[in-house]
Parts: sequence; structure tokens; C-alpha cells
Amino acid sequence: MYGRCGSAEEARKIFDRIPVKNVVCWNVMIAAYAQNGHFSEALELYYDMNLKPDRVTFLNVLHACTLESGRLIHQDVVSAGLERDKFVGNALVNMFGKCGSLSDAKRVFDRIAFRDVISWNALMSVYIQQGRRKEAFELFKRMGRRSVVSWTCMIMGMVEHGYGGRALDLYREMVVEGVRPDAVALVCALDACTSVENLAEGRKIHRLVEGTTMVTDVFVATAVVNMYGKCGKFAEAEAVFQGMKTTTVATWNSLIGAYAQHGHATDALKLYERMELSGTRPDGVTLLCALFACSHLGLLDRAREFYSGMVEDYQVEAVPAHFGCLVDLFCRAGWIDEAEELIASMPVRPHISAWTALLNACKAHNDMERGAWAACKAHELDSRRSSPFVVLSGFC
Repeated sequence: MYGRCGSAEEARKIFDRIPVKNVVCWNVMIAAYAQNGHFSEALELYYDMNLKPDRVTFLNVLHACTLESGRLIHQDVVSAGLERDKFVGNALVNMFGKCGSLSDAKRVFDRIAFRDVISWNALMSVYIQQGRRKEAFELFKRMGRRSVVSWTCMIMGMVEHGYGGRALDLYREMVVEGVRPDAVALVCALDACTSVENLAEGRKIHRLVEGTTMVTDVFVATAVVNMYGKCGKFAEAEAVFQGMKTTTVATWNSLIGAYAQHGHATDALKLYERMELSGTRPDGVTLLCALFACSHLGLLDRAREFYSGMVEDYQVEAVPAHFGCLVDLFCRAGWIDEAEELIASMPVRPHISAWTALLNACKAHNDMERGAWAACKAHELDSRRSSPFVVLSGFC
């Protein structure tokens, strides 16, 4: 109970007071640590265990493994004669996939005695995570039975790697085959529509959602808002947004970001004010959308207020993209010295966009020396790009 309620410390106090512990006690305590993110404690407890681990022990501790510890526990699995067990095998495939070792995941998969759809999905997810789209698709075609999770994994993988059109093809094939999409599948399909701006297909999915209980699902509704917003249909996006009983910061970000990216910066900033009044706490994406809107309008002072307010009041951690927007604003305002100082003082490595913005500003003010330095820094980050030196060659 304490473990499932997120209190691993309380669970450990009770565990330590048990005079004679059986394997169930150890399993529950290892699970309490692993499920609450206390991975080193879970592994330490596993190694302290003075009983022979069973299937459940391995299922629990594998959630806490790094690649190195996972390989060691894999040896224990082999010693226990459980490597061919489909449940433990699936957990090993997932663990090795999470740790980025495709070869280990494939080796375990091949040794599972009776593979089920979960086994196939686990390995397919590893291929997708590694960006090996063709191999994932070949595996998908070889599957005897494909669940909605199988289809969703492939659709999601296609979207994440920039193949939105192919993702929509897969979604249509899934429907034709009679597999009923769940909320996750619909969110992925809507993301595919967004990536290729296929408004017609997005509207079809929206109509499908309206006829089900998923119309109240906040994640599905947010994906619909995002799809309409990214396709520039703000009236429809607002209508769905207003009809939502529950919203998240991601819902607000979808609409604010869509307004900002389509050049409606004033509307984006007004929506941000509505968000604050609603009591929704902004995050890093909100800050990026607000800075992007300020950049379009040239509102340097407002951008600085947003940045300082979110970092100080909301503890938003700034990332290179945030600094890039500020550098761009400084450069647009002709504040090259300030832009250079900001880049030099960044607590993170500057993104190439920051150096490109500085380079373009140097060109506008014919600052050859500083422009050459900015071009070299941009080239260091991406040596395949010749554009920084093309810009530099255009200096008077």
C-alpha cells in the first residue's frame, strides 16, 4: 500500500520490521523502490536478497536497471532458467531497448519460447527508438496478430521520424482491418495530421471522436486543438478548447504556440494572460511560445519580463531554445553587444540558431570581425552547413 501510494520510505520501515521475510516481501519492496524512481535502492535490495529470486522479482528489478546492471541480472535470469519465459523475456527486451542496446534486445527476443504480441511490440518499439524504421516495419509485417498497440507503435514511430503521410496510411489500414483505435492511437493519428497539415483527415478523426466517450479525454481533445491550431483553423481550435471541461498546460500551449507560429503574436500573448488568470502554471514550452510571439512583435522588454517572471516565479528551467529567442530579439533591436554577452553567459551550450541570429545582425551592421567569429561557432556546431560562410561572404 505505501509503495503504490508513492511512499517508499514508509514501505521500507514496515519491511524492516518483518521478522521472517519470504520472497513476496522482497518482491513488494523492490517494486516499491523501482516504481517510485528509487532505482539504486531497488538494485541494492535485490543484491541483499537472501532468497532465490522468482519471475516476479526479475519483473520488478528490471525496471530499475542500467545497461550494465541489466546485463548482470540477465545472467541471473539465465541461471534461474527463466530466459525463455515470455514475461521475463518481454521485460528484458523492454529494459535493453530503454538502455539503447538493440543487439541484446534482439538476442533475448530470439530466445523467448512462446512469443506473444507483447513480445513483438517490445522489439518493434526498440527498432523505432533506434530510428530503424524499415526494420521495424518488416517486423510489423511479420507479426501474426497485431493489436491496437502494435499499430499505434508504428504510427507513433512514423510521426516521430517525420513520416506523417505514411503514419496516416497506417492509421487508415488499421481501421480497414477492423482494429478499433483507442485514445493513444487517435492522438498519434491527429499528430500525423498536424505534421503534414492534413486538415480533411483531421476533421474526420474529430468527427469520429465526437461520437465516442473519448470526446471528454483531455489528451485527445488537446490533440484536436493542436491539429486545428497548427492547420491555421483558430475558430475551430477555440471552439474545441472552450468546450473542454478540463484543460492542461499542454492544451494552452497548443493554442498559444499555433497563434505565435502563424504570426498572430498579439492573440498568443492575450491567450497567455488568460492562461495565467485561469491558474494554470506555465512550463518551458509556454515560455518558448511567449518569447517567440514577442520576437515577432519586437517586444524586447516584454520578452525579458516573461523570461525573468517564469524563471523566478514558476521555476521554469531555461534551455537553449529560450536563449535563442532572446538573442534573436536583441539582434533585431540592434543590441549586438548585449546579444554577444547573453551567448557568453548562457549556462547551457548555445544552439546554432543563436549564432546564426548574431551572424545576421553582424551582417546588417557590417561587423566583419564579430561576424567571422559567429560563423566559426555556428560551423563548429554543424560542420555540414555552409550557410554561415555564405552569409559571411556577403559582407560589404
